[in-house]
Amino acid sequence: MKKNKLVITLLILICAILLSSCNRETELDTPNPDTNVPNDTVKKPIVPTFGETLRVSIRNPITLNPLLNEDQSVDQILKLVFDPLFKFDSEYKPIPHLVESFVISSDNSNITLTLKENILFSNQEPLTAYDVKYSIEVLQSAIETVVYKSCVDNIQRTSVVDNQTLKIYFKQPYAFSTYYLNFPIVSMKDSMSGSYDPFKPIGSGLYEIEEFVSMQNLKLIASQQHKDEVYIERIEATITRDASVETNAFDQKLVDMLFPSKFDWFEHSDASNQKTLSYTTNYFEFLGFNFTNQWLNNVVVRQAIATSINRQEIADKQFLSEVVINDSPVHPDSWLSPKENQMVYKYDINNSKKLLNEIDIKDADKDGYYDIPTLRLLVNEENISRSKVATMIQEYLKNTGIKIEIIAVDKGTFNTKLAAGEYDLVLTGWKLSVVPDYTDMFHSTQVQGGSNFINYNNPVMDQALRDVFASADDAMLYSNFQKFSNLYVQELPYVSLYFMNSIILTNNDVNGQLKPISDNAFNGIENLYISRQE
Repeated sequence: MKKNKLVITLLILICAILLSSCNRETELDTPNPDTNVPNDTVKKPIVPTFGETLRVSIRNPITLNPLLNEDQSVDQILKLVFDPLFKFDSEYKPIPHLVESFVISSDNSNITLTLKENILFSNQEPLTAYDVKYSIEVLQSAIETVVYKSCVDNIQRTSVVDNQTLKIYFKQPYAFSTYYLNFPIVSMKDSMSGSYDPFKPIGSGLYEIEEFVSMQNLKLIASQQHKDEVYIERIEATITRDASVETNAFDQKLVDMLFPSKFDWFEHSDASNQKTLSYTTNYFEFLGFNFTNQWLNNVVVRQAIATSINRQEIADKQFLSEVVINDSPVHPDSWLSPKENQMVYKYDINNSKKLLNEIDIKDADKDGYYDIPTLRLLVNEENISRSKVATMIQEYLKNTGIKIEIIAVDKGTFNTKLAAGEYDLVLTGWKLSVVPDYTDMFHSTQVQGGSNFINYNNPVMDQALRDVFASADDAMLYSNFQKFSNLYVQELPYVSLYFMNSIILTNNDVNGQLKPISDNAFNGIENLYISRQE
């Protein structure tokens, strides 16, 4: 009996110990309400609220009329003040903004626009079809260097149907009518008034111009009608003379946001006191062929050169992988981008040699190079990154057995040699338009005095470009564009290298996410809010 009691007693003690252990573990996992935690160690959640000022920088504007402005950096901030008829979405497809509906004629010769009702300028005056007509006429009379001049190149005339309806007639039918209607609309009444101030014009955008002091700053304030759509109440743009001043101002936290036009990925790759947002620009880099060279006129030689170039290694070593490798000159985010063709020409030295051997090119003297004359590679030596890439390409082609002589010259000499055709290969790039029309680059009519400096001439390509230009609707445009893209990849007038990424830098006071696209770095500003750190 005693033995049984002893056993029972031991069991009770063991259970007590186990329960005590469980309680201790629970106490370790559960915060003690009596523990004193210093307030400054508790991270408070950031709640977006309306207010504060976003500080940026711009160049000194000659005018703040967006239709007469010639400066891209000024245009960026004016996009916050003035609305266009159409905007581009994340896939670079034009979508109605001030427009409620539109009808394109069956022959693409004109478009009828119906504006949204109750759109007001910041002075509470209604935006009407007369303002649109006036804005078009201002652009038509403007000098060639204004930002939006090309938008009206194909507009013959306009006709106001009523306050909300406008008809636009084109000089020639084309598929890109809505693409070109992305210019800002200004107030006709304000612009023609005796009190008109070119440094305080009236717009219908999220913000309005509050104050401008030449060589000092431009101040914007959230428009009364859009206050519920934004968090940031004010935007102050400090006027700087060049990029180095902008960078210094950002480093000293005098501005909150920086949009570097030429970004050094290595300089800011490990900075901890700032936030970075990368996006793909419309800067397209390529290796072009001079088609007057009999060897480069052979598509197999061009294909062999393309597969000799290790684009991924270039991306990694020169740009910290901040480029988008693409076989097509179409922006990789575009709804027209041929997804299946983006990596046709993969790096493969063995394939390069196989291609050359198939067309019976020999190395008769056994010097390691095929019996092709040395190819002159033209590059602008003032562009440091391109000069480095040229050296890498020279080495890649040496491994294949093609000898390259790099002709590195200053920008002026580069342009002269390019125009004169004094090169075999050229390493350069385009800042492509958001309008996906490649006629100037590849149509045979552009060889003499146009932008087809590579002397490319192919009737099949000419027809493909005409088909794209004349597409009657989105479905036809997409179909014709795929035919153009496939032909481009087959023909290889350029070796498409990559699209350059750029970056937006913000300090840690700026929260939320922009959605930048080419030519509109402020896209998505509705999502930003400021929380100043003490």
